[in-house]
Amino acid sequence: MSSQRIDAPSRLKASLKQGLQLLAKNDLLWKALWLPVAKFGRHMTWQRSVTELNRIESELRPAYEVQAGVFAGMRYPKFQSVGSALLAKLLGTYEVELTAIFECLVQTPYDVIVDVGCAEGYYAVGLALRIPSAKVFAFDIDSQARGLCKEMARLNGIPDRVVVRGVCTPEALSKIVAGKRALIISDCEGGERDLFAPHCVTQLQHCDLLVETHDFIHRGMSMELQERFRATHECRVVHSMDPLEKASRHPSPLIREKSSEVLAWLYNEGRPEIMEWLHLVPRSGT
Repeated sequence: MSSQRIDAPSRLKASLKQGLQLLAKNDLLWKALWLPVAKFGRHMTWQRSVTELNRIESELRPAYEVQAGVFAGMRYPKFQSVGSALLAKLLGTYEVELTAIFECLVQTPYDVIVDVGCAEGYYAVGLALRIPSAKVFAFDIDSQARGLCKEMARLNGIPDRVVVRGVCTPEALSKIVAGKRALIISDCEGGERDLFAPHCVTQLQHCDLLVETHDFIHRGMSMELQERFRATHECRVVHSMDPLEKASRHPSPLIREKSSEVLAWLYNEGRPEIMEWLHLVPRSGT
């Protein structure tokens, strides 16, 4: 009898689970009951996430200063970014997968830095602040991004060292870096296929590069670029983290939320899949 009483809760739990599975497979019940419940749950998660975001924004106001990471102390003119995750940038967790690489890069006295796909200037202005020897050329096809980048450069006191331009062509890139100790940062939403055309790669053989590849736009792009640079550069491949993994490994003291669903929303950087960066360093003798 005692064993039967102990097993009863387990049997009840198993029966309930089986019943729910059967109900979930019923198309009519899914449309009438489960789908509205699921939508309501997603809506509540979104509302809770927005509430947490607004609270954090109020704590950062009015300085909008980057809180941690390689560019800690850099200021944003407003609570706004272009095509990228503003909260992650202000918290200092944006593309934190690259922190070790950037900590090395900022110790290098580059003459020129080229940032293709600069958005509002997180890397362009940040690198100009950390590497006083360098002149930065920031390219973006979005006029709003270019305006914000100029504004952020002025706010951080370096308007004369950040040159903002529109489209970057392989020819323009080669001309800027010719004969210079140069770093190239690229995040141009698939444009890397044309920017680093095979016939131009040899002209970049002396440059350090950090390229985000967009294989969801052009399948096989990462491997293709690695092959293009194989003769001139050593390549390290870095993979992006899942948002929850990032929240776990790099918690911010400004985020009080504990719900995994909300944390996933707050740490999401808008990537449609796990993506790759190529850190390319010239081979010795090239």
